[in-house]
Amino acid sequence: MKYVFIAKFFLRVGEVINIMLALGETIKESVIVQKILRSLPYKFNPKVSAIKETTNIKTLNRDQLCGSLTTYEMRIPKGKEISRDVTFKVDKPIEENECSCSGSNEEEAKYVRRLKKGTGKYKRKIPFKCFNCGTVRHYA
Repeated sequence: MKYVFIAKFFLRVGEVINIMLALGETIKESVIVQKILRSLPYKFNPKVSAIKETTNIKTLNRDQLCGSLTTYEMRIPKGKEISRDVTFKVDKPIEENECSCSGSNEEEAKYVRRLKKGTGKYKRKIPFKCFNCGTVRHYA
């Protein structure tokens, strides 16, 4: 089974609920559903907000929620996590003979300036060499 996060999550929640019920606690189904929606990871935020807007949480039970979240999990492409890396725009296709280093993109320039200063793991490892053309003083 590829998509098992929601199934394992609901099994753990079920175990906790069964233990609480065995100890004499009474829990409303709507409270359980709200707590499940609140505790899901970041990648489920779009689905959680859609469920909150379109359905009545007070009448939604755990089985319906599990089915909805499982189908959403199946639709999320594997390996495509939300990344916070910096990406650069390409204005024209890069030819094999020319170096892509001479760009006027403002974000790229800021990134290169930060690298030239030598911050983080690149500290004291200056000068940088371009991976495309091998010259010093710029980075690609």
